[in-house]
Amino acid sequence: MYNTPGPVLLAMAIYNTPGTVTLAEAIYNTPGPVLLAEAFYNTPGPVLLANAIYNTPWPVLLAKVIYTTPGPVLLAEAIYNTPGPVLLAEVIYNTPGPVTLSEAIYNTPGPVLFAEAIYNTPVLVLPVLLAEAIDNTPGPVTLAEANFNTPGPVLLAKAVYNTTGPVTLAEANFNTPGPVLLAKAVYNSPGPMTLAEANFNTPGPVTMTDAIYNTPGPVLLAEAINNTREHVLLAKVINNTPGPVMLAEAIYTTPGPVLLAEAIYNTTGNVLLAKAIYTTPGLVLLAEGICNTPRPVLLAEAIDNTPGTVLLAEIIYNTPGPVLLAEAIYNTPRPVTLAEANFNTPGPVLLAKAVYNTPGPVTLAEANFNTPGPVLLAKAVYNSPGLMTLAEANFNTPGPLTMADAIYNTPGPVLLAEAINNTREHVLLAKVINNTPGPVMLAEPIYTTPGPVLVAEAIYNTTGTVLLAKAIYTTPGLVLLAEGICNTPRPVLLAEAIDNTPGTVLLSDTIYNTPRPVLLAEAILNTPEPVLLAEAIYTTPGPLLLA
Repeated sequence: MYNTPGPVLLAMAIYNTPGTVTLAEAIYNTPGPVLLAEAFYNTPGPVLLANAIYNTPWPVLLAKVIYTTPGPVLLAEAIYNTPGPVLLAEVIYNTPGPVTLSEAIYNTPGPVLFAEAIYNTPVLVLPVLLAEAIDNTPGPVTLAEANFNTPGPVLLAKAVYNTTGPVTLAEANFNTPGPVLLAKAVYNSPGPMTLAEANFNTPGPVTMTDAIYNTPGPVLLAEAINNTREHVLLAKVINNTPGPVMLAEAIYTTPGPVLLAEAIYNTTGNVLLAKAIYTTPGLVLLAEGICNTPRPVLLAEAIDNTPGTVLLAEIIYNTPGPVLLAEAIYNTPRPVTLAEANFNTPGPVLLAKAVYNTPGPVTLAEANFNTPGPVLLAKAVYNSPGLMTLAEANFNTPGPLTMADAIYNTPGPVLLAEAINNTREHVLLAKVINNTPGPVMLAEPIYTTPGPVLVAEAIYNTTGTVLLAKAIYTTPGLVLLAEGICNTPRPVLLAEAIDNTPGTVLLSDTIYNTPRPVLLAEAILNTPEPVLLAEAIYTTPGPLLLA
């Protein structure tokens, strides 16, 4: 052919050659254009395709050439030697043997329609290493389509890492034929992503915490959890979430048990505790939850939404801000130990309201003792649902007492003397006695009254027996004996009364007010002042032994 002076129809020449043809040399020596595909078709023996192409001076339709090549094709080398553009998908489609796709792509000089190329790769002979193929692709890659067309397993993370353009990870996951290590895929994803969609489209298990940790942008945690098909350790998930967390929504969408305290502890933003508790599907350790809450806590709402037992004292102790104790108690579904609740309350306590809302028995004395602020005892007593010892209540009340009101509101019997003895300020004994619902041993209350006693009024208000002499004896101040006698509802032993009177006695007035017979001689004997006998005799209502 080299010696042929005119054009050569190479295909026909080969066709008519009876022996072996070294095609590359024949092409090299052909002075005119070569229709390479026809030449191959007519070549009776093996063809070294790459060499033949290399020696072809004209454009090569590689797909057609490969199709007519009678033997095995080293595709990468053939592509490398092709002087013009290559439609890789067609080329691969026409390649009869195994194809190393990444090498083929690497040697392709122009753009590559990647998904079609993969689709046409005969992988029953050789699998497609998608990541390497992507790495060798010179233009943009639509990863989802690439995954979809890959007939064998796909190492998604590596594929994502080698993708130079944006990746829609959710679609990529959905189209991945094998298991997906989501966390690695997320980590290698170059742009923002919607983790919820990625989770939803992941065909296998999702390690949520790792996935969130590796997500480069904001995470809508509740949606992400909602689309996760297995157990979620919420606390760990929240800890790895880079932005704010709507805790209640996250809890609501968590499919398994939730350790609320840990979840709250790991939440960096605001926590609406009541809402979080309300949406928690299992047991809630409220005290721990409150302890870990970084913001003010509306305790009453938190308690109201707690489905199980509430240890109120412990809860209050852990509450970081002010506590509306009465409301907290009102919402507590179990018995309340009010004293402990009071003791642990960091701010003022409206004790009466707290007592009123306490569903069980109240030990008022302990409650008073543990109340950090002033106590309106009368109201507290009035609201106390059971029996109480007023004396102890008085003793433990940290502020002033309106004793009469306290007694008036006490539902059971009152040991008045003890109650008075435990009162730290002035007592209006008459008013106190008037409000006492049971019998009064007058001498004892008088004895324990810390201030002055108007004995006449005290006697007047006493509904039971009055031992006047004893009453007068225990009176710490001045005694107007006549008025005292006048108000005494029972017989009066006048001589004893006079004997116990520490001040002046106007005997005639005294006798005048005595309602029963008077032993005048004894009365006069016990009178410490001068006696106007005539007046005394005049006012004596009974017979006299004048001598």
